Amino acid sequence: MSLDDYYQTCAIPKGEPRQKIRERTREVYADFVAKIRVFVFGRERGICRCCRKRQAESMHELESKGSGGKVSKRNSVAVCGRLVGTDYSCHTYLQQNKIGWSGGPRRAQGTLLFWPKTQRAADWLGVKLHERIESPVMHEIAETVNEP
Repeated sequence: MSLDDYYQTCAIPKGEPRQKIRERTREVYADFVAKIRVFVFGRERGICRCCRKRQAESMHELESKGSGGKVSKRNSVAVCGRLVGTDYSCHTYLQQNKIGWSGGPRRAQGTLLFWPKTQRAADWLGVKLHERIESPVMHEIAETVNEP
């Protein structure tokens, strides 16, 4: 009996095709992103973290994926605007770097500062050019409102 014949009689499972592995990896990642999205929108109470005026419609990573950022509770915020570049929204201005931001070590889990870098972004936010907007986490705001 040759070695090839022997291997054919053994119950050695074949490896999964690469396509199925990629599909399953995408599904797992999509589930992970969906869970982060639910957390982020709950933390922000459905209000844009940047302008605090409009309903949040999309999730934005503060540090871009190209700069080493990732989808996480610390790096993601809920912002107004669905599609980047199609209309004026905080998401569009953040993506185009027309609204700046800074935050402490907890980033999105703590207080953030946003400021417009262009006059158009300032008009959108309803503040003066380069004026900083302090944006604490919504549950911190709720706690201070409920205190006597």
